[in-house]
Amino acid sequence: MVNSVWLLTFECKGLVKVGGLAEVPYNYAKVLSRRGINVTLIMPSHGILLDRERIRRLNLRCIRRIRVKARWRIIGGFKILLYGGEYEGFRIIIVGGGNKPAKSILENPIVYPNRFTHDKAKLFAWGVRAYCEVCGEVPDIIHANDWHSVPAMLVAKQFFELKYGFRPAIVYQIHLASNEQFSYEYLRDCLIQDYEHLVWAGGLARVNLSKLLIYSQLKADKIAAIESDMIITVSKSYLEEPKGVLEHVGPEFKDKSDYVHNATDWEYNSIVSTVLKIHYNKVVDYLGVIKILRRHLREYLLKYALGEIPPEEPIIRNPTVKRLICTYRRGPYLGCGKVTPFRTSGPLILMTGRLALQKGVDIAFQAIPYVVEVHPDAKFLFLLIPVPGEDPIKYLELAQEYPENIRVVYGITPYIFHLAHIASDIFIVPSRWEPFGIVALEAMSTGNIVVASKVGGLKEIVLDVREYGIQGTGLLVKPEDPLDLANAIISMISIVKICETYKRRSTVPKEEYENIRIEELKKLALENPTLADIIRENAMKRVKEKFTWEKVVDKLLQVYGKAISFRDRLLSLAQMKIPLY
Repeated sequence: MVNSVWLLTFECKGLVKVGGLAEVPYNYAKVLSRRGINVTLIMPSHGILLDRERIRRLNLRCIRRIRVKARWRIIGGFKILLYGGEYEGFRIIIVGGGNKPAKSILENPIVYPNRFTHDKAKLFAWGVRAYCEVCGEVPDIIHANDWHSVPAMLVAKQFFELKYGFRPAIVYQIHLASNEQFSYEYLRDCLIQDYEHLVWAGGLARVNLSKLLIYSQLKADKIAAIESDMIITVSKSYLEEPKGVLEHVGPEFKDKSDYVHNATDWEYNSIVSTVLKIHYNKVVDYLGVIKILRRHLREYLLKYALGEIPPEEPIIRNPTVKRLICTYRRGPYLGCGKVTPFRTSGPLILMTGRLALQKGVDIAFQAIPYVVEVHPDAKFLFLLIPVPGEDPIKYLELAQEYPENIRVVYGITPYIFHLAHIASDIFIVPSRWEPFGIVALEAMSTGNIVVASKVGGLKEIVLDVREYGIQGTGLLVKPEDPLDLANAIISMISIVKICETYKRRSTVPKEEYENIRIEELKKLALENPTLADIIRENAMKRVKEKFTWEKVVDKLLQVYGKAISFRDRLLSLAQMKIPLY
């Protein structure tokens, strides 16, 4: 039975978020806590401890101060602060900086500051080691998320094993596989000791730090795979298929690997209620309607709300990227990330997420000319989080070619983010690869028809209408194929228009079906003119039945049980000191 869990992470929703990873430890912690399990979420500060209001709101109190001298010749060493508090029913430990050298790393608001991410992971490991010394407990599970948490995971595992001769079960979750590497000197700097211990890597082996690095070829993910009791990822496809986790770390870890789907806590009626609290009176005043339908929200967003984003939004945390975007003033882009609204309304295609090569924003832009040629009234809205290393201006320049069809908004935009989801018709996920794809779940939960690449976890989320017929939730397209993406969008826009026409007039001219380029979809639409609404309902129903955090945590607890059993067998073998050949 699991009574206590430590979650090691660099992101947590509501505290610091970059991408979908932040949703996972937050929701794990919240649901596990509701089930009576003691959860401690530990993460770097990323600037939290520089904000007095956040310290007060989270009721954070300093519980430990340490000073660590590193091989770097920093006068006075690094002063690390541990702050403890409560958040959403679970305990949080924030690892922050207490002097200038430590603050420059741990209080850096950029969560993954390129070449400095290793430094942040190192100081985070020091903080976790300090917490091990004062926590007064041996947790049942230590659950680390992605490579940034690996040094901290190793430090905690060693601390308990060497001090008590007994350790927590270790679960390592790969959200996105990485080729990051650790050297012997780096891990020693992370306070990881060089001692011989028993591990399982397709068979029993005794390793010290040197042997561990040789076997792992220095790869952070493989080091964690060797040292953990269970390796998990976010979908069956990403675990088992080519270029997936087992190919990445090695097939020898198959017997201690599993997957736990992600989920979403989005719920349609709740989001509608939240949006209307902000926008209801404005929609009524602008459109003169009392009963607000989805198409009314779409028109309000496109023709009005896009131009009313508050002065403090969009929020862009990276100062370099912020300066770049804020100084761009051309066409519908007004500077400071603001945009002018569209002059007309039309079918709305939404894309959200990070501006990263993985996400395929460039593929979406290549598809737009094909779509606009058939549906000149189509509107594309991109709500994107810019990241270092990608050129955000490129897409603002490309969008200039279609001022009546495209708007790109960079940064976090709470004012319109949920509104966009309940106003849009189609949500696109043109990813090159995608371990899971939480954005697809968020879209489905808000009644969007999803068009996604047939990759990774997206194949387990979206039920392709061509295969599932009237029970489908969207379309899966060939990855990195703009024409296939365009044909899917064109077809889905057509069924949205047919549905709206039928509900207004109870009849649809035959020529409106001609732009449906997917024969299976055309056949279904001819039989069911309200097919768009049917797909929307299917999508929302699928999320409720398969992808809630309560259901996900049921699976997670099974994985925790496997990890504890694996740990117990390994410790028993270690005590027997059987010879290894």
